[in-house]
Amino acid sequence: MLTVEAFNDNLVAGLIFGLQINFATGEPMQILSDETWRIVPNTARHWQARAQPAADWPAAQCVGVVGQSPWWLRPLSITSTPTLLPLELRFWQRTWFLVLLLGFSTFALGLSLWLAARLAVQSRAHQLFHQERARIARDIHDDLSSGLTQLTLQGELAQCALPADSSARELIAGLCARSRSLSDVLDEIIWLVNPKRDSVEDFTSFVCTYAESTFAATEIRCRLEVDPELCNRGLDLPVRRNLLLAVKEALHNVMRHSRATEVFLWIQNRGERFQVTVEDNGVGFDPGSTRGDRNGLSNMSDRMQLVGGECHLTSMPGLGCRVVFSVPSKPAVDVNKAPSRWRTWFRRSGALSSQNSSLGPT
Repeated sequence: MLTVEAFNDNLVAGLIFGLQINFATGEPMQILSDETWRIVPNTARHWQARAQPAADWPAAQCVGVVGQSPWWLRPLSITSTPTLLPLELRFWQRTWFLVLLLGFSTFALGLSLWLAARLAVQSRAHQLFHQERARIARDIHDDLSSGLTQLTLQGELAQCALPADSSARELIAGLCARSRSLSDVLDEIIWLVNPKRDSVEDFTSFVCTYAESTFAATEIRCRLEVDPELCNRGLDLPVRRNLLLAVKEALHNVMRHSRATEVFLWIQNRGERFQVTVEDNGVGFDPGSTRGDRNGLSNMSDRMQLVGGECHLTSMPGLGCRVVFSVPSKPAVDVNKAPSRWRTWFRRSGALSSQNSSLGPT
């Protein structure tokens, strides 16, 4: 079966077909369209593979013979149409690329949802951790601190009831002094544990108060200089603890070894870092000739390295000593004001966080 598929470009139905075959013997053979030709309906499927036309296909209507009027050997007009080229598909239009893109998009969406769930769980655990810190600080203050205060008052009352020359009076006085010292240590622990004191402003206030009280009973004059533009920055608990202990060590070294008359405490911001400087006008020393069994200087440097900070010490004999502590700070965040879009996640993941986090007794 010989088939011809034609396109109606000019909205005029029709087909002029002629085929001439020249055999090797020199005999020609012509195949012309006539009434025996059939028209394939648009609804027919797989007609290209048929050997014979179907009986219900309508016959072609012959309206003229090629070479006779009005169909001359040469056409009356020629309509040129562009050659139909095969479609060229770019790589992003191919099936494999679209399937790969869909798979990647699905993976990215799943990864985003997984990260969002983890963020919600971690945020909830972080919030519970701050709540537990606040509870521990309250318990220490209400139980231990108040109990030590009562013991101190009872000891002072018992001391007043004893004779002035009594040996028990001196013993009770020592116990009262020790109780007051432990009470001060507890106050410091409460301050460290309390999450509401994680800001730079609270740290500055605590350190200034501690420095003034430390040198109040000495002949060393304490000068404080605080940056008036301390931004609203926060300090993590490990950073705050190690920085406080390092500053306390520097102040105690001034009081015990410097023989200074003045000590300067500068607190300021340096971009994304928080800086505390302790300087005195004492006798100074040579840092390279310090004794190996003195751990104070190395402890300060080690504490700063533990929290990603820096400790720079400068001193010369007769020119005093200067210690600069620098630690990273972060934007202060109120954990009690979590974004509302995460609260649903927090409630749903609260049970999981409670099981996986061991934050202490409840």
